[in-house]
Amino acid sequence: MFNRFSISIIFLTLAQLIAPITAGAEDISIERLRVLLGEWRGVGDGKWGKSSAERTYSFVFDGIYVRGHGRSVYPRQDKNPSGEIHETVDMFSFDRNRKTIVLRQFDNEAFVTTYYLIPATLSPNKMEFMSEHLENVPVGWRARVLFDFKGEDEFHEYFELDTNKGSFERYLTTRFLRISMSDNK
Repeated sequence: MFNRFSISIIFLTLAQLIAPITAGAEDISIERLRVLLGEWRGVGDGKWGKSSAERTYSFVFDGIYVRGHGRSVYPRQDKNPSGEIHETVDMFSFDRNRKTIVLRQFDNEAFVTTYYLIPATLSPNKMEFMSEHLENVPVGWRARVLFDFKGEDEFHEYFELDTNKGSFERYLTTRFLRISMSDNK
């Protein structure tokens, strides 16, 4: 049978396992996205080939939300013979009930994805968003976006898909460099 010492050890072990999940949760707010504010240029590489990319992020509605606009241009190439222009509009909000950041992403191919920040992945240099709802894609697909900050003026974004196979596959890596800072709120 368990004695008090055994039960204490079990609770301490559980507390250590749970602590990383909740650590920093009180620090999550829309302010965490301040690092994205400004204008960015970059290059991407992935399943659709190589691309040039640009992004802008700014606070809107007195700092309640962060809005992003992105554009990636894929010239004609072996992986993408006809080339393409891919545009997105991002809206980040803070869900007070869940105490996490939500990203809603709309793109010119009519895909709409709602992501949530996984608090356990949050660190000063990383943020990971997992899809919770996808529109206009096959049932069962999942998406993930990871932001990896390499410094104040550089971040790498990784876009991954799970097309109902049970594991994520990296579809695109984009390296962004800051061109200018935003001066809004």
